[in-house]
Amino acid sequence: MFNRLGELLGKYPSYCYRMPKTVRGPRRRHPGPPIPQACHPGTHLTYEQRRRIHSLSHQSSTSQRKIASLLSLPRTTVQSAIYSMEERCSTQEKRTGIYEHIASHAVGTNGSAALRTVCSTTSRASHDRLVTTIPQSPIPNPNQSSDQNSVREYLNSRGTRSLLDNIPAPDQVRFDDQGVLHNAPHGRLLIGHHKATGDAIYAYIRPSSASQRVVFSAEDTRGQPIVGISHGDVARQRVRYPFNMTFPKDGRCLGRADKARLAIVIRWYFIATGRTKLRSPKSLQTFCKQFRSALRYVANRSDSIAGQPPQNPSGQARRTQVDESDIQSALLATKFSPSPSPTRLVKQSHRWPSPSEEPLGIEKSTSAGSLPSSPATCLSRR
Repeated sequence: MFNRLGELLGKYPSYCYRMPKTVRGPRRRHPGPPIPQACHPGTHLTYEQRRRIHSLSHQSSTSQRKIASLLSLPRTTVQSAIYSMEERCSTQEKRTGIYEHIASHAVGTNGSAALRTVCSTTSRASHDRLVTTIPQSPIPNPNQSSDQNSVREYLNSRGTRSLLDNIPAPDQVRFDDQGVLHNAPHGRLLIGHHKATGDAIYAYIRPSSASQRVVFSAEDTRGQPIVGISHGDVARQRVRYPFNMTFPKDGRCLGRADKARLAIVIRWYFIATGRTKLRSPKSLQTFCKQFRSALRYVANRSDSIAGQPPQNPSGQARRTQVDESDIQSALLATKFSPSPSPTRLVKQSHRWPSPSEEPLGIEKSTSAGSLPSSPATCLSRR
């Protein structure tokens, strides 16, 4: 047996070197330091940092290390941000090809609309190309929206129909068509602009299996990629009315109720214009209650008197005219007693003198019309 083992070891010398690697050594009591992984670009990067990384990556002479040194960020963070942009834009390119194919059959060459979009972060030529988007379906008449009529009937039954007068009508807000987010087919609602860059801030609705989720993005007119922002970032920008009245004035820290009010008002405009519908009667009832609460908050926040019953002018206080002669006679008939003069503070051991103990040189007044001497008079005589 030993001879056979020796023959095997001599025939396969590499087996002797591989055998120790297959044996697992004992576990370390103190494991080594964790290997730093590339962080996700959306964890702590701000909107301005992502925007600058994207603009600098278009320049051919700018490397990732140079971008990291300019923005004082780790190189792995910059690399992750650029890779996420490329992955998103590659998905957008595939989707754009499908859009072009559908639009060529649905609209033709005469009715096609061109939109400048960003399709790559590494190629400037693909950044400047035009993409044909899908035409939006005609929007139904807002007056024919069944959900809108149901909400108005609910407010009428609760006596709060006038709260709708505090917010703009559905035809007074701005909706734009979009062909970028495939899971937000209902268009986008303009709610404000970014303070630093002036980019337009839009609200989208992404229908899911459970509810309708409201998301926000900042876009500019030059075709820059969509950058998603949170509810807290939206509250610190220049937000239009009535969306800026759904959260506190400072907008520093939004609670769950503030975020829900903002989303409810945005959903109302999508429902009122017929772009989206509520799924079930239960969701309609829940939306009506939340929308009524949001309208009350907007009314209190904007110091408006809408929703209050009009005051009756006959119940207001009226001025009555009184004859001046009656006033003069009433003043003459009233007898005013002279107010006593303020006295000085004296010690507790001091005793006011009795009439029999009056000091010499002061005569008693025996006239009937004279007033008796008061303590203040005694002090002044002393």
